[in-house]
Amino acid sequence: MTAPAVELLGRPDRWPVDPIDAVECARTTLIRVYRGIEGVQAVIEPDVAYGTTGAPFIPFNSVTGARFTDAAADDRIDSVLAWFRERSMPVGWWLGPRDRPADLEARLLARGLHVDDEGVPAMARALDPGESLSDDAPEGLTVEPVRDLATFREQTEVIGAGFGAPPWLADQMLKFAGLGFDQASPAQNYLARLDDRPVGGSLGLMAGDVLGIYNVAVVPAARGRGIGRAVTLAALRDGLARGCRLAVLESTAMGHSIYVGLGFRDVATYRVLASQDWR
Repeated sequence: MTAPAVELLGRPDRWPVDPIDAVECARTTLIRVYRGIEGVQAVIEPDVAYGTTGAPFIPFNSVTGARFTDAAADDRIDSVLAWFRERSMPVGWWLGPRDRPADLEARLLARGLHVDDEGVPAMARALDPGESLSDDAPEGLTVEPVRDLATFREQTEVIGAGFGAPPWLADQMLKFAGLGFDQASPAQNYLARLDDRPVGGSLGLMAGDVLGIYNVAVVPAARGRGIGRAVTLAALRDGLARGCRLAVLESTAMGHSIYVGLGFRDVATYRVLASQDWR
């Protein structure tokens, strides 16, 4: 994964790890880590990775890293889509700058998928072993690693509320407690409390040199107080302590300025194509 230089958005730069490879490595690792949990199914092959959590919610049913040859593309696409259809699950197909073939999006649209998200910024930040990640969290805010089921339940409820997800999603996310809460686990969850009230959360996923940051969410009533920054910093600190050299994430429009303030840069733009509901 190491690359001395890569071309990003028209300008050369140096990174400790190729950031686009890192984004896809983190997303594939997320699928791999969760596939041992009851109800989660995943397939990781040399030319694509995909999986479902068993919840009919597009973000929980994804395809990533397609590297199909022109000759095999149609059969491979049909095989992946049939896998989701057999399970009565929707699909969110992530399209990035290195996906192949070049006309992959057109082929997916021809099969009835539609553009669910026009452009998701993927962002990266180098992690320097000598740096200090300062925190200017507001008074009354604490961020703790999730170490038990009760705290994890609070975090899932916060994430669901922060993303405006269906009410049943928090219960679905509880299955991920099957990974346990060990400090050595590659997946580390964080919960922020403001004056003892759960208000924010995040997930840090360690994948070798790469730290993937996911599920950064703040309940609507507590936004604008630095909570998203604080839960992102919690993941960054742990990743730095465990030897990660590059942090990556996929940003919402709401969170983009927060991540820029933490030193992240845009490295690519992804589009998400989704299936119609074929259940």
